[in-house]
Amino acid sequence: MTKGSDTDIGALLREKGLKATSARCALLELLERTERPLATFEIVDALQSQTNQATVYRAIEQLKSAGLLRRVEMGHTHAHYERNDEDSHHHHVICRSCDKTVHLDECTLSKDPKKSALKKTGFHTIEGHSLEFYGTCEDCAKNNKTTRHS
Repeated sequence: MTKGSDTDIGALLREKGLKATSARCALLELLERTERPLATFEIVDALQSQTNQATVYRAIEQLKSAGLLRRVEMGHTHAHYERNDEDSHHHHVICRSCDKTVHLDECTLSKDPKKSALKKTGFHTIEGHSLEFYGTCEDCAKNNKTTRHS
């Protein structure tokens, strides 16, 4: 089985207690193929020939609740999502001008941020963390683009 195959995705969904519906499988396959977090409207547009908008929104919420999707804060008023693979923890650097997004394949936090946060806050559990950096990419800096496009 190859990563991202229907069989792998179906098994992953069943492992999380979910049925392997066509909408859930299509959504996970789409996010696996993309190299950046997708806005909800981009996901709906990409899957419109396979399912309807309400089903996509339900699938996003179900997959997020199951820990298979991660919401990424891109500095917009709308949500962006990516696959939440336990084996590929990473962060992002996001250009405020053009939305170029680069993955940082290493966690820049302390070696055990959960343990440190638990100790400092008194929380019972921490399931994860999210960290995004914002700035201006090289191309936008060269072109003097300093504000986000519409």
